[in-house]
Amino acid sequence: NIIVSGVDKPYGEDYWREIQIGDQVKLRWFRSCLRCLLTTINQETGIRDPNQEPWKTLQT
Repeated sequence: NIIVSGVDKPYGEDYWREIQIGDQVKLRWFRSCLRCLLTTINQETGIRDPNQEPWKTLQT
């Protein structure tokens, strides 16, 4: 995760296509990705939630 500040509007960073960190690192947007499905797996049993929660709720 990267924390940014100074964004003018909520979710403004969703429209960035390039981020530069210092003089050496430049990150370019390639494509959007889905949230990790690991949150749908019970960490004690290893069983995936049949309703894909909380992943489904996090998508809204």
